[in-house]
Order: sequence, then structure tokens, then C-alpha cells
Amino acid sequence: MRKFSYLLLAGALFAGVSCATDLSEVYNRLDQLEQKVQNLERLNSTVNGLYTIVSSFENNVYVETVTETEEGYVIKFTDGKTATIKDGDKGPKGDPGDPGAPGETPAIGVADENGQLVWTVNGNVIKDESGKSVPASVSVPEFKFDNNKWWYRFGATDSWKDCGEKTGPEPSITETDEFVIINIGDKSIQIPKEVVSPAIEGLNHVFTAYTENAEGVKTYANRLFIPVGESVDLKDYFEVTPEDALKSMVEYSFTDGAPFTISDKGVLTATGAGSYTVTISAKVNPDIKTSIVIRTCETPNNQELNSTVTSEEKIVIFEGSWDEYQKMSQFGGTTAWNPFNNSMAGIFNGTLNTRIGMESATPNAKVTRDNARLHFMFYVGDASVFQPVELAAGNMLELTSSGVWDVQEIDFDLTKFVPNFKSGWNEVDLALKDATEDATFDPTKANFIRFYCNANTNGAWVAYQIKDLYVYVEEAPAQITIDGNMDEWAGVKTGLTSAKETPVYMEFKVSNDDNNIYFYSKRDKNTAIWGGGAYIYYEIDADNNSETGVDKENELGLETWLYFKPFGGSATDPAIATEFSGEQSSDEVKSNFQFKGKISDNFVEIEASLPLSVAGVTKGSTIRVFSWSNKSGDDFRGKPSEGLLYNVK
Repeated sequence: MRKFSYLLLAGALFAGVSCATDLSEVYNRLDQLEQKVQNLERLNSTVNGLYTIVSSFENNVYVETVTETEEGYVIKFTDGKTATIKDGDKGPKGDPGDPGAPGETPAIGVADENGQLVWTVNGNVIKDESGKSVPASVSVPEFKFDNNKWWYRFGATDSWKDCGEKTGPEPSITETDEFVIINIGDKSIQIPKEVVSPAIEGLNHVFTAYTENAEGVKTYANRLFIPVGESVDLKDYFEVTPEDALKSMVEYSFTDGAPFTISDKGVLTATGAGSYTVTISAKVNPDIKTSIVIRTCETPNNQELNSTVTSEEKIVIFEGSWDEYQKMSQFGGTTAWNPFNNSMAGIFNGTLNTRIGMESATPNAKVTRDNARLHFMFYVGDASVFQPVELAAGNMLELTSSGVWDVQEIDFDLTKFVPNFKSGWNEVDLALKDATEDATFDPTKANFIRFYCNANTNGAWVAYQIKDLYVYVEEAPAQITIDGNMDEWAGVKTGLTSAKETPVYMEFKVSNDDNNIYFYSKRDKNTAIWGGGAYIYYEIDADNNSETGVDKENELGLETWLYFKPFGGSATDPAIATEFSGEQSSDEVKSNFQFKGKISDNFVEIEASLPLSVAGVTKGSTIRVFSWSNKSGDDFRGKPSEGLLYNVK
């Protein structure tokens, strides 16, 4: 280990001191010099100790003992090296007119810079003469106290640099049964102890769900999906017996070429796409082992699309939780657990084949073929692989009530929805009555889906994810009259609500009957909106395809839009406008559009209607509706993720 040179300039203590001078001044200066030496020794000891700690951490050396002393801590490592961390201290106060002893020594620490621990002083990363930060396991800084300041440098060829005012805590140490944790500035380093631990007698992954074939062979759901660039601690997914045995006493092995790395501490980081098995075995006995299947793939940073279904009457197959994944009674294809957004996930190459089922799904007697829909959120990393989609043999989305595929099954036509998929999250919502007939299928006990689709992946791995999977009872058409009475909207649950704490545009709903589509908006009573100062937009993507219609650059794809100014009167005398005002709407929209409003103490509500034929929508179709209002800062517009998926009843 590199040793520090003590760089002190011992001044002529007695120069100019007459024999008549009180010797207390001399003793005071001697005390100050001794304090300077002690502070510098303490500082250099701590810096050398941190160098040893960081080196031990990076070289996976264990801690053998930690001894607390009057001055700090002494840490002994299993490679024979020791690290001494001394507490900081203040120097003694000088006499009046004297600059006094050196103040507190600088706070030495480390920071994580691009995965490497580098030196900091007083919370700031320090640089060498070339302006580069210095890894704490490569070189150590020298310190001196001069002109009542602390200075540092890296080597004799560097110039001395001011440490600045002291900020930040001194290094501190805490212990657990398994680790010594050294807190250095903003960074905590966790180094395992070499402790006497019971030998591992058993290893098991923590996945409890499984499928069982006719021969009684169980296949566990021990699969993890890790997006490229993400890391996961594998120790969270296996258990050891006895319980007080250390999980650190295992080894990880996998096939060469796997698209991930695993640190000695069990942290797996995905680096590419593929599917491989990780074997976890006890160091004392490699025959004691378990395994976890790892699926990895690129997942573009697309904005997540949230479910717009609010029905309370549903059969949940999988919404998105670890507990649900553990209860899976049927899973297959490449389905795995994605801990990063709580979804079922996987990868496919050539053919998508995912199977998800839960025999314990709670039946719902209110679900029928005529009133229910199948809903789920589906993510695909590259939607172009589904172009074109043919209704070929085997290409289907299956829903069953048997807990397995091909038994008590109804099938949905993929060509009705897969061609509209975009790269990223998509919301799928299908009427059970539009699926194939099967008298044995019991909609009240729906509990399994199989999504099977040939794709043109050209040899590449493509990521997919599924969540919010359930069958639900569709809301019955509301009886709406455009008369300003908003009580009729209380029972309409199909809508969007602002997630902001103090929203301006608070709520937006949609409903329809045999003739009209209806809209509802609720926003604040901002004084600036009255007298025609604000407008509302209702915009319709009639085919739920952002690549058709207008405003495609914003991924909206609108076929119909309504622009009107319902806020009349004035700021002091607000009133709902009595005539349509909106130059951007078509003549057909202007002549057929109706609206009324209601002003309350803290908000204003608007209801409006438009004939289905004028809106360009048909009964039984799925559309996406957007709304926004100026002078609000809140809207339900801007990419499909902010619009409402609506099934025209």
C-alpha cells in the first residue's frame, strides 16, 4: 500500500522570542503544531483506509473483523490488509490575535462516476492535474495544511489545490449479520463478512406456480424477464435452508454467450436479447442447486398506456402483481414475470405463443356472452413484425373456461385488432359475442387465454408484455338528455379523471345510445374562461388507428373533431352560451351539435351530443376519444395514451 509523506513546514518557533517572553506562547504554538500533525496523520490514515476499503470492495474481499477504537475503526480483511478510519476532530482554539489551530479536517469520500468509485473532498469530485477524476482504488491524494487552509494533490508533479470549506459527513460504519456497511459521503459500500455460517443444505427458487402434465411432471413459473440495461438481484428469487445460511455462499453458472452478466454478489444485468437458464448451486456441494430462466430483450422507452376500463364487475385473470403471478395455474410459451412494471412478459422469434391462466380466478355470475368483453394491455417492442396478419390456421386469440387451451374455448379474429398495434403499449378490448361459438364455454368462469400469432421477426427477438387481463361486464348505454341536468352522468363510469392534485380540467366522459354519442366535461370556474375566452375540443379517432385521419404527427389520427365555446356571460356574470360558436368545426357538425351546461360554486359542467352518423362512428366499433380545453393546463389529449378507448354500444 502506498504510504503518505507528511508535508509540514515547521516554522522557527522560538525565533524572535526573548527570554522575558511568557513561555505559555511557546507552549501554545507547540500544541498547535502537534494538533496539525495529529490532524494530518488522522486524515492520511483515513484516506489510506478508504483506499483499502474500495480496493477490497472491487476485488470481492471479505471482512474478517471490525474493531472500534477511541479514534475510530480498524477493519481487517481476509487478504490480511487492514483499513483504519479515524474520526475527524477540531484543533484547539488559539489565543486572541492568533490564527488558531487548523479547523476541521476535510470530509473525504467517494462518488459513483460511470460505475467507478472516485475520490471526493467536501462532497465534490476532485481532479488531478489533467482535470480527470481519480479512481479511489488506483491512487490516493496527498494533503497538507498551509496558510490556515487544507490543500490536496495527486503526486509530486501536481499543483496543490484548495480543499474548500468542509461540508458533508465523516466516514461512518454500521454492521449487519452479513455485511459491514461503510458510508463514505453520499456513497455506501457494502462488504460481506467472513462469518461462520451453517452449510447450505437446500436451494429452491421462490416461484410457487406450476403446471403439471399427465405424467405428473411439474414445470414451475421460475422465469424472469429483464429489459436490456436493467439489473435484478437474483438473491430475491431463491431461498436457502437452513434459513440462517448465507445466500452469498452460492455460485452462478450459465451458458457462454448469454445476454447478461452476473456479479459475484448475484446481481444480473441484461446486455442483449435471448433466453437462458441460470443455475444457482451451493459452494460446499454443487449438487445442491436450483435454476431460474432469464428472458431479456430491448424494450423501447414508449409511453405506457393505462387501462381505461372502470367496470367493477369482472373476472380477473391477471392484473399485474407478484401474488397473481405466483397463483398462475397455466402459463407457457415464453411467458415470464417482469418485476420492472409488474406484467407478464417474454420474447418471441418467429411466432408469438403466450399462455396465461388462473384456475383460482373468481367466477362472476353476471358475465354473459352478450354483455361481457375481454380486456388486456399488450406491449410489443416492434409492431411491424405483425404486418400483415393473416387469419391462418392456428393464428388466434383463445379464451377458455377450462384453465387450458383447446377445451371450452372461443376464438377471436386477430385481423380485427392486431394490424392496429403500435410499437409500445396497446389496449385490447373485444366483445365476447364477436368470438366463435362454443356451447361448452362458460363465460362466468373464464380463466385462461392463449395468444398465438405468426410474425415476421426475421430472426430477431421481440419483447412483449401483458397486464390488466380480465373479462368484464360492459356498461349499459346511459339515458342522456341534453338539458343541463348532470345527474344522468353519475352512473356513467366510462371516462377519464385528471391525476393531478389540483386539476383544472377535472373529468371527461363518453356514452352513446342508438342515435347519438354523448360527451361530458367538468372543469374549474377560472374567471378567464367566460365571455368566449375558452373553448373545448372533442376529437374522435373513429377507427382507433393513429395512422389514418389528421394530426398523425401527434399520433392522434382524427376523423372528426368538435370545437366550440360554451362559456358565455362575463367574468363577473358567468353564463353558459346559448348558441354554437366554433369556427373550426364543419358545417355538418355545427348544425347537428347540441350542448348545455351547469355552473356550480367551484366548477362548471358541460354535456353535449352529436349524431353517430355525423361523428363517423358505428355501433359495435371501437374508437378513441380525446378532449382538451384552453386556459386549463390539463387535458385528455396528446398521443393515444391520453385518450379514452371507447366501445360504441
